[in-house]
Amino acid sequence: MTDALIGTDFSEREIEILSLLADGLSNKEIADRTGITLYTVKWYLKQLYSKLYVNNRTQAATKARELGLLDETSDNSIQIVNNLPHLLTPFLGRQEELQQLEQAISDDSVRLVTIHGLGGMGKTRLALEAAQRFSPMFSDGVFFIPFAKVHGDPLRAIGETLKLQLGNHDSSIDALATALYGKKCLFVLDNFEHLADKSPYLVDLLRHVPGLKMLVTSRELLHIQGEHVFRLGGLTVPDSLIDLEQNGAYLLFLQRAHMVDATFTPTRDEQASIALICKAVGGMPLAIELAAGWTSVLSVHETLKRLQKSLDLLASDEQDRPERQQSVRATFDYSWGMLAPDAQKTLLSLGIFDVTGFTFTAAESIAGATPKIIKQLRDTAIIQATEEKRFVFHPLIRQFITEQLQADEMLYHSIAEKYGQFYFDFVMEHIEEFRNSFDIRVIRSFFGEAFNLDIAWFYVLSKERFEWLLQAVEVGYMADVVSLWAEVNTLFSRTMRALSPEHELLRGRLLAFRAIFAFRFNKLDDLRDYAQTSWGILQDTPYALDTGAAMAYYAIGEAFLGDSKQSFALLEQIEALLERDDLGQNAYARSIIKAARPVALFFAGHSEKALPLLEKLDVPPWHDLQIHLSECYISLNRIDDAREALEILYSAALDSGYYKSAMSAAFYLAIIDSSQDELADNVVRACIELTRISSYRPIIAQIAHYQGTQLMMRGHHNWGKLLLRGNLQMLHLIGETFLMYRFAFRIARLMQKFQPEDAEQLFNALRNDPQCPQSVRDRVAKHLGRSATATSTGGLILNTFDDVLLG
Repeated sequence: MTDALIGTDFSEREIEILSLLADGLSNKEIADRTGITLYTVKWYLKQLYSKLYVNNRTQAATKARELGLLDETSDNSIQIVNNLPHLLTPFLGRQEELQQLEQAISDDSVRLVTIHGLGGMGKTRLALEAAQRFSPMFSDGVFFIPFAKVHGDPLRAIGETLKLQLGNHDSSIDALATALYGKKCLFVLDNFEHLADKSPYLVDLLRHVPGLKMLVTSRELLHIQGEHVFRLGGLTVPDSLIDLEQNGAYLLFLQRAHMVDATFTPTRDEQASIALICKAVGGMPLAIELAAGWTSVLSVHETLKRLQKSLDLLASDEQDRPERQQSVRATFDYSWGMLAPDAQKTLLSLGIFDVTGFTFTAAESIAGATPKIIKQLRDTAIIQATEEKRFVFHPLIRQFITEQLQADEMLYHSIAEKYGQFYFDFVMEHIEEFRNSFDIRVIRSFFGEAFNLDIAWFYVLSKERFEWLLQAVEVGYMADVVSLWAEVNTLFSRTMRALSPEHELLRGRLLAFRAIFAFRFNKLDDLRDYAQTSWGILQDTPYALDTGAAMAYYAIGEAFLGDSKQSFALLEQIEALLERDDLGQNAYARSIIKAARPVALFFAGHSEKALPLLEKLDVPPWHDLQIHLSECYISLNRIDDAREALEILYSAALDSGYYKSAMSAAFYLAIIDSSQDELADNVVRACIELTRISSYRPIIAQIAHYQGTQLMMRGHHNWGKLLLRGNLQMLHLIGETFLMYRFAFRIARLMQKFQPEDAEQLFNALRNDPQCPQSVRDRVAKHLGRSATATSTGGLILNTFDDVLLG
């Protein structure tokens, strides 16, 4: 039916009723306004639908407007075009997020975007900044509608913001559709999580108003058609001190600190502590602001120390903050209250997991999680999913949950037992897979859960299940591959103290692996003792390959200490094990034994004899034994061959996530491809790049220190000191101050073997640096037999170490 055929004989009463209908009034409200009965209103509407050839109120209002039947000066028109609040502080960081939001909002197919994240993540601030920047895209207005205190029909809150008169829900859609007809608007709907069950109302409005888009902030997903989810995490935290002044998290801390102390000017060490604070709170803007608020009372070092112990520091007394953002604990309490009781219990149980998170299988077995509960926890932003199909907590959420779990002693012990059993079974499965292969996939799977190992291990030890531990010690091979030497050595050391004489085989296996770790720690006296003792226990048992691997490292150690006669005598003994057919297949142990001779030849100075054996070495391209091939090429001045081998090793190691080899390759590539002036800086850059790639920075520092020490002990003092210094500088630049001082102390002890006077200078630098942690200064004092009191001289340590290591 065309508009030309629609009748024009509308009475004044019909036009009046049509106008009231278009304004969104209900039938009863129209009756009250006109003084006629409700039944008469219904009769009039029936007549109007018939004359306009429509079926409902919305169609009638739209058609009447198209025909010009309505007075467009209606009191129910929108009187404002922009109500965005004026913010008192500049927006920092989040440029990538703004670009992603702009791309979404500019897409014609996207009508509603939900900015989803934990409380305190800055969802509202980001939405307001986005709305302000996108306002030119919306010619008819950008409107901010807060929902924190709204309960009931969300459309009424929208109408009140737009200063419209709305009736009941049925008429609210009509009134809003009428007021927004033909307009291009953006609504910012803030804090919508508690109204998620009413989100279908938003869909109704979007269907009626084609030019409308919505940007919603919520701790909970809306689960409606057309919802585009934008998950918001913390601000990017500083990776190093190099680009600190461009980092949003750091700048936010400074901004807030200057508000409470205008004179605050952080030193380099304080900058490092600020970077660690930003990291400790996972880049959460609310937590950064609250931590910075203590600047006028506490040093940033003290703030960091207290923060690591308790969430209670993260609180504010600002009167204009919403109650649920007065503290991080209050923010998390609010999210906790959104969960059903079964989800709360599961969440508490998940507090047993390490910072590396958990798989669904682990959560199901240990905490009784169901797919529905895990989905709810993710939908409320309490957990996040990683690319590796794991679930992780924000660090502060984990601290909050762990505190509550440990307070429930009965639940904690119950969950700890399930946890221990699960991860012990996990370790045994991986040992079986790894025993027969060098499959890097097994290593990756193990490494993903390696930091959950200690609880499982001590659970089994507490149950005195020594027959299980006899098999489980083989985890030492995987620990060696992923450089978890210190962590697993601690487990094995404590296990040995719990053994009685009848557990001699277990003791022998533990000693074999501790010998391997002693080699990694460059403790060659311990290596010799552990290897020889384990050989005496295991050489005639089915576990002889374990002690053979330990003895192989012992033989290599003797070679680079200069005792080649002893080294080759040991090799004759252990290589005989490869001929025995009663030892089964142990790919890792056999590869170490096979590699020992060419490596020992190289260390003994016989590069020509070592090279053909190294070229035939049967180990994966990513393994650190491959570095000796490149070293051999360098020693023979075959630099092009060395570079090619190093590039292959570096690429394969990164692809495999095997950072020990990657660090070695990167270091030697820096040596052969850098000028003298740029060499030191390129070594630091290589270290920093690997810390950015790796998810566990202490491992990179441990690897760099190990390799630097090895170089020193082999007589390459300049190279060794270059890498040791680069490691310290890297730790300083990425803000890992505590690790820096720990490794500085190790370097000072190492230097006693080579340059005692320099070592004395390094010890004094540590002793007199006020920023050096007390625990490290106490170790220095014990070592020197002097007082641990620091002087007021700050920044002494790095300058001194630079002088000694590069001078």
